[in-house]
Amino acid sequence: MSRPLQSKCQQHGDGEIYGLMTADEIINGEGTTGGFPGLLFIVHCYLDYMKAPEKERDTIEPYLSLIRDRASGISPTPASWMRSFVLKHEDYRKDSYVNEKVCYDMMRAIVDGV
Repeated sequence: MSRPLQSKCQQHGDGEIYGLMTADEIINGEGTTGGFPGLLFIVHCYLDYMKAPEKERDTIEPYLSLIRDRASGISPTPASWMRSFVLKHEDYRKDSYVNEKVCYDMMRAIVDGV
């Protein structure tokens, strides 16, 4: 384990070098001074360390942004989007059965990019 994290835990007196975090905190960081900075922060530090060209960063950034937004809940996961679509559909009867019309409309929405 890294020195700063060990120091952080020792300062709190718990003697442990782990803690519970949400997916958002793991990906985007805890947002507190001395807290876990997040995997995306570490990725950006690595890109800086490797002196990654701007073109490579521009290629990677949309993927990192999607990961950031999914972890924080800003952008729904595919499963969340589908669940929401079905629950809001006028032909869904709230009986756990997704009929052909609902499935067709969902596929149309996916193909159309809605």
